[in-house]
Amino acid sequence: MVMKKPGLMAYMVMIMVPVLALSYYGVMTMWIHFADQEQFSFHDRIHSVPFGAERICMLQITMNGVAIVLGIIIGEPLYNKEYIIHHFMTALSSWTNMAPFPYSLHYGTYYGGVIELTNVPLTFMDVFRNFKELRLWYPKMYAWTRAAFALSFMLVRFLPAQLITFRLVKDWVRYFYLASYYPSASSPIVDA
Repeated sequence: MVMKKPGLMAYMVMIMVPVLALSYYGVMTMWIHFADQEQFSFHDRIHSVPFGAERICMLQITMNGVAIVLGIIIGEPLYNKEYIIHHFMTALSSWTNMAPFPYSLHYGTYYGGVIELTNVPLTFMDVFRNFKELRLWYPKMYAWTRAAFALSFMLVRFLPAQLITFRLVKDWVRYFYLASYYPSASSPIVDA
């Protein structure tokens, strides 16, 4: 059963290590850094480097780079345009968060870390989807993984992401407005 696609199964087991590490750093950052969102000024949200933020970005870059290489080596179902583009854009997003535009690390910890919690049930769902025999042998477990993914998606990716994205966009609009209003200033960010 599993030996029909050993590379795919090895990939799915291997990918859980960085996913769990990213989830841990994301949750710890939320716990430590975001416990009281209102304590952070606009300047802090744009310029702060929360606990684990850079590590989350480095893990995302590495994990997605490895995923692209393994997708090419393993082939189908991993090697397709959507898969490669998704992993490339995620790595690029993490790189831009760290390198030239470190103005989103406060929010990047949620998008690069906490979001990964939903990939735990998603990976189990992918195992069942790619290994038909497991679906036949464990239909209840397959149903539970699908329900767990749907619930985690709503509780982690959909509902909180709306609020966090709204605040991120609001901060970016303010940042770019101030940058255009004070073009000669070395740091256009001022606390209001």
